[in-house]
Amino acid sequence: MDNWKIVNKIAKIFGYIFVVFSVLAAIVNYELVTMMYSSPPPASFIVLNILTATVPLIISAVLSFTVAIITAKSSEPTEQVPETQTEPKVDVEETQP
Repeated sequence: MDNWKIVNKIAKIFGYIFVVFSVLAAIVNYELVTMMYSSPPPASFIVLNILTATVPLIISAVLSFTVAIITAKSSEPTEQVPETQTEPKVDVEETQP
């Protein structure tokens, strides 16, 4: 039980890290593309350059959050309903002498 909780926390942390690095990679790539060209580069070039840098990080973040969701569900305790023993009802007619 505790192992799943640890895996859940680690997966969430890695998910957040991947999201932060994805944003940083997008900003850095945008700045690099605009610095490299004296005239404004085509918008499609900027978008493709940013996507190629961020898609692996975004996929890693999605997978990490998926692992966190799965481990959160598996770490929840399952309720076990105790079976109650019921005595069979017997209709007994009492006869008095």
